[in-house]
Amino acid sequence: MEQPMFDATWFLWKQERTASNRKLLGGSSGESEIASAATERAAQRSKESRACFRLKNIPHPFCRPSTLYFTTYRKAEGPCPNHVVVFHRGHIFVLNPVSRNEEIWTAHQWYKALKKVIDDTENQGQGIGILTCDFRENWASNRQKLWKRSAQNRQILKLIETSILAVILDPDEPKNSCVCFLGWPNRSPGFKWWESGFKWWESEVKWWESGFKWWESGFKWWESEVKWWESGFKWWESEVKWWESGFKWWESGVKWWESGFKWWESGVKCGEAIAFASGTQSPDRWVDKSFSMIVYKNAYQGSMSVHTPFEATVSVTFSAYIAVATAVTPPNSFPRDPTVNIGEIKELLFDLPDGILDECQRVMEASKAMLSTLSMDSFVFDAFGRDDIKKVTQIHTDSIVQIAMHLAYYRLYKKAPSTYESATVRRFYRGRTETCRSSSAEILTFAQAMVDPQESDARRYTLLCDAAHAHRRYMQRCEAGMGCDRHLLGLKMIAKEMGIDPDELPIFKDPSWKQSGGDGNYILSTSFMGYVTFVGGLVPMREDGYSFFYTMDRNAMYYSMACYATCPDTCIYRFQKEIARALTDVVELLTTRIAKL
Repeated sequence: MEQPMFDATWFLWKQERTASNRKLLGGSSGESEIASAATERAAQRSKESRACFRLKNIPHPFCRPSTLYFTTYRKAEGPCPNHVVVFHRGHIFVLNPVSRNEEIWTAHQWYKALKKVIDDTENQGQGIGILTCDFRENWASNRQKLWKRSAQNRQILKLIETSILAVILDPDEPKNSCVCFLGWPNRSPGFKWWESGFKWWESEVKWWESGFKWWESGFKWWESEVKWWESGFKWWESEVKWWESGFKWWESGVKWWESGFKWWESGVKCGEAIAFASGTQSPDRWVDKSFSMIVYKNAYQGSMSVHTPFEATVSVTFSAYIAVATAVTPPNSFPRDPTVNIGEIKELLFDLPDGILDECQRVMEASKAMLSTLSMDSFVFDAFGRDDIKKVTQIHTDSIVQIAMHLAYYRLYKKAPSTYESATVRRFYRGRTETCRSSSAEILTFAQAMVDPQESDARRYTLLCDAAHAHRRYMQRCEAGMGCDRHLLGLKMIAKEMGIDPDELPIFKDPSWKQSGGDGNYILSTSFMGYVTFVGGLVPMREDGYSFFYTMDRNAMYYSMACYATCPDTCIYRFQKEIARALTDVVELLTTRIAKL
C-alpha cells in the first residue's frame, strides 16, 4: 500500500505547572535537571560503550529539501542563521529572536512578538503549508512552480527552509493528548453522548437493514473475560433513564437483525487520525522542517520532527528540554516591559501561480481522506515503572517491554510477528541505527508457555529469563555492528550502482525475505525512546501491522500505538489492553518467583 503523505515523528505532552510536577522534576531549573540526568548516565557508561554524537550537529539547511527523485543535504553545519518562522491561520511570519548585541530574546519579547502575530491574523491566510503534506513527487512539483514564479517566492522558500525551527500557533484546542493524535475526543473524560446532539435514528446508516444475527455469530459474552458486572457501574443509578423516554423499539418496525449491516466492516474510523499533529485540520505546518514546535490555544504543546539528517534522539532531547524547562518555570515569572524592542516581524506572502490554491484544497481533502484510515492513540501504564522493575530483576526494561508486547500479540493472533526495533550504532563514526529483529524463538516459546495452562510458573520463569537474555544478546550484537539489515541494504545500494536490479537477486526474491520483515514489511514497528515522560509515534509499515513506541519513567510507562483502521484484523485498543495485561503478567511472574527463591 502507499505510504502516508509524510514520515514525520510527533511528540506530544501536556505541561501542568503544579508543585507536584516541580517535585517530580527534582528542582527548579530545567537546565540542572537535564545536566544531572546526563551526568548520571555518563558516569554509568563504560569505555566499551562510548557513543559518537556527530549526528547531534544538525545539517544546514534545517529542512528536508524536496526534489522530484531524491533528497539531498548540504554538509554540516554550514551557515548559522538566527531567524525563526511562525505559522498561524495559514499565515507565515519571519522574525529574528536575537538582539543586536547577540542576546537571545526574553520571554516577554517572545510574548509581544507572538501576540502581534495572533492580532494580525484574524482572517485565514494563503495556507501554502498544506502542500508539504502531499506525496513527495507532488510537493516537489508544486514547490518548483512556486520557485519559478518569482524571486520573491524563492526568497520566501529559502527563509522557511533555512530557519532554525518553525513555531506553530495552532488555534485548535485538543481536549487531551490523545486528541492531538486523533483529532477528536474519543477518550475525553466526562463525554456525554446523549448531550452531543447526535441522533442515530436520523443517520444514513441503517443497521436494522443488515440481516446480521448476533445470536448466530458464535460469540458468547458470558464466556468473555470481560465481566461488566464487576466494574462497579450501576446503570440503574444513572441520570439517564431510557425507560422514561416513551420510545419502544419493539414497536418501531425496525428489525436490525435483518439488515445485513456489519459495523466492523463499515469503515467507521477513529476520527481523522493524528489530524491535529499532522496539520490536516489547518495548513499551519511545514512538514519538511527538521523540528517544528506546536503550541495549541489551550496550552497543549507538541512537536513534529523529520529526523532524516540526524538521529531521532536529537528531537527527543530537544523536546525533553522544552518539556522540562516549561514545567519548572513558574507562570508570570518574567518581567513585562511595554517598551521592549522586538524588531521587525515580517509576513511572508507568496506570489501565487495559477492553480496553486486549487492544489491546496486538493491536498487538504486528500490528507483528510488518507489520515482518516489511521487509528492512533497514546497511553499511560502506571501500574509500575522503571524503579519498580529494578527492585525485582536485573533484566533490562526494554527486554521486558518487548517480551510483553510479543506475548500480547501471540495471545491475540496465535503467531509470532516479524518485529523491527531500533538499535543504536552510535559507537561508530556517524553511526545511526541497525534493525534489531526482536522476535525470537525464545520469546515465542515463552509466549506459548504463558497460554498453556499446564505449564508451571517455574518453567515460565526459566523461559522468561531465556527470552530476555536472547533479546539483550541480539540487541548488543546489533549495536556492535553485527546486524544483518544494514549490511543487506549496503549490498542493495552496491547492486544499483552496478546497474543490477536488487529485486532480482536470489536473496531478495526469496519469500522469507519479506515474510521476515525485509523491505519495510515488519508487522510490528517498535522503538524504545528512552527515559522521558512523553512519547512520539509513526505509522505502521504495513496495512495489517502496528507501530509501538514507548518510553519508561520511574513510576510509569508511556506509549503510542497506531494501526490502519482499514484492516479488520487490527485494533490498537484491543492490542493495548493485551499489552497492559502482558506487562502485569511478566512482572508478577518475576516478582513471585524471586519471592519464592
